[in-house]
This record gives sequence, C-alpha cells and structure tokens, in this order.
Amino acid sequence: MADFKGDMCVAADFSRAISLIENLDEPWGIKDAESRHVYLNLAARRYTNTPKNFSVEGRHDIEFPTAWHELYLDLIKHDQDTMSSKKSVSVFEVHCWNGNDKPIAYISTKIPTYDDFNKCIGILWDAKPACCIHPILKSLNKSNYEITSTGIGLVTEKELEVI
Repeated sequence: MADFKGDMCVAADFSRAISLIENLDEPWGIKDAESRHVYLNLAARRYTNTPKNFSVEGRHDIEFPTAWHELYLDLIKHDQDTMSSKKSVSVFEVHCWNGNDKPIAYISTKIPTYDDFNKCIGILWDAKPACCIHPILKSLNKSNYEITSTGIGLVTEKELEVI
C-alpha cells in the first residue's frame, strides 16, 4: 500500500477495509474521494483484467491498461453519486469482465466510506454477476425468450442486448 500525498487520503485510512476484503473470493476494491484506486483484491484484479504487475494505487480508471478504461467518465459519475448520496448505490456494468470475449452484465455496489470524523474519504465497491443477483435473468439466459423492453429505462440498449 502506498502512502499518498496531497489531497489524497493516506492508505492507512483504509487499512481496516483492506484487511476485511483482501482474502475474499469476490471482487472488492477501494477508491479515494478523488476516484483514485487505493486497493483491489485478487478477485477484483481478475474481474477488471488488471495485469498483476500494474500498480493500482493512486491511479484513475483511465490510466488502467485495460479495455474498460474507456468507461472512466461513467465510473467516476457512479463514485460521485455514491459519495454525494451518502448511501450505497448499485450500478449495472456491462463489459468483457473476467477476461471474457463477450460483454457480460455485473451489478456493482458502491458504498461510501468515512473516516473517524465522519468525512467521506472514498468508496468501497464489489461486483456480482447480474444473473446471480436476479433469478429471472438467470432463467431467461437459459431459455429462448427475448427481452425487447424494460419499460422503465433502467438499462441502455447495449445492456439490454447483453441481458
């Protein structure tokens, strides 16, 4: 873990969270209040296709040597929405996660993280396959059904295509 300078919070502020998530087999990561990465557990590195030798600490999404870095503006918006709402926010993310050749849907939950003075210092995030979140998606995935409209605008056309 790096010791960051300037506005960026010191990684030690996240030491308890890192201890909690480092050995989990689900993707978990931490970003600071400026949307710079503080930590990714091994499952998150696999999920994001991040090379083992790439140091994530202090890096913005756009700096990652991965195809998903193109989503950086949306990801920053998700981070900011989470921090400003002061509550967990779940987002639907479609990309070639986990090294897949085809786009797959995941639901990422972003949780605001606070210091001892109740100041938001960043977010803690996880990701789960959308089919595991919603049993209907899983059953539709194994059938010949076609979804043509969500009716409520929760997903984009591209996301609907993946579902």
